[in-house]
Formats: sequence, C-alpha cells, structure tokens
Amino acid sequence: MEVKIEQILERAEKLFMQKGIRNITMDDISRELGMSKKTLYTFVEDKSDLLMKIMLHIIAQDSAFINKTQQEIENPIDELFETSKFLSERLKHIHPSIHYEMMRYYPEVWKVLNDHNQSFAFNSVKKNLEKGIQSGFYRQNINPDILARIYIARMDLCFDGEVFPATEFNFVDVYNEMLYYHIRGVASLKGNQYLVTKIETINK
Repeated sequence: MEVKIEQILERAEKLFMQKGIRNITMDDISRELGMSKKTLYTFVEDKSDLLMKIMLHIIAQDSAFINKTQQEIENPIDELFETSKFLSERLKHIHPSIHYEMMRYYPEVWKVLNDHNQSFAFNSVKKNLEKGIQSGFYRQNINPDILARIYIARMDLCFDGEVFPATEFNFVDVYNEMLYYHIRGVASLKGNQYLVTKIETINK
C-alpha cells in the first residue's frame, strides 16, 4: 500500500498529542507507521521538519473548517459552538507538555502557530463579533478589535500548565468555560437568552 504524506502527518500528530513531543523519537514514528526510518526520511528531513509539516497540516484543516462554518452558519453563537466542538475533539487528548515543548525546543514551529493565531484566528473571532453585532445577538457597544485580541490571549492561557495543571484540569472543560465566559460577556439580552436555551438543549 502506498503511504501518503497525509497519513504520516496524521499518525505522527496522534503520537505527539498522546505522549508529548520530547517523548517521541523518529524510531517510534517509523515503528508506528510500519516503515523504515530510511523511508520516513524520504518524506521529512528530521523531527523538526516533521513537526513543521504537521503544524501546517493542522492549520490548513482548521482554517478550512472555520471558513466553512462561518459561511454556512448565520447565528454567531451557533458558529462558536460548532467551532468549539471541532477544536475540543481535536484537543481533548492533548498532552499537557505540547505547547511548552514546542515553544522551548521548536521555536520555528511555535512561531508559525503564533502567527496563525495573530492573523487568521484573530480575524475569525473579529468576524464573529461583527456578525453578532449585526444580528443583534451581541451588544452594539462592544469593540470587536479589542475583544478579538482578548479572546486569542485567553486561548493561550487555557494551555498554560502553571495556571491549569493537567493533574487538576481537563483542557476541554477549561476551553468550554472560557467560551461561555466570552459569550456571556459580549451577548445582548437576546444573545444571553439564546445561550441559556442552547446550553439547556446540549445538557439534555
């Protein structure tokens, strides 16, 4: 069977997510894929190159999903919940050391992620806020530019192992609480009423 680069990236990503970056070697990855390291190195130059390709693959997938969601869902609160569901599924098994290890040992990869958050992710949140204002689900007097920056900063905080130790907190729970906090802060009376109904429906 011909192995495609997407298969390598997805299976390697799963290993890193489960066990952390430093705990996984190229030998581990080649064994997981059932191929020799020599064959693996025809696809990637080294571990750093593999991580970079994985990050670009993740960013492409996430961006495509978010763009599609923004186009198809008119209600800004439903849009956030759909995005939250997608991201939570991807990150619910994330190893607590991932972000620290990436920032500490693979700064080039970290920069790509950070640049993505400061551009695409920021603009996506800002568009959602503007959609909410126009539809009446968010308050008219909020500043989308400021609040989008705050939202992105809070996302980074969710991954902070000192603030939310993995032994005490689950990332998905932290992220969901942050999401509810954000929506309640920007929502109008109409938006908050809808949020209550939305949460009740989900809990049922």
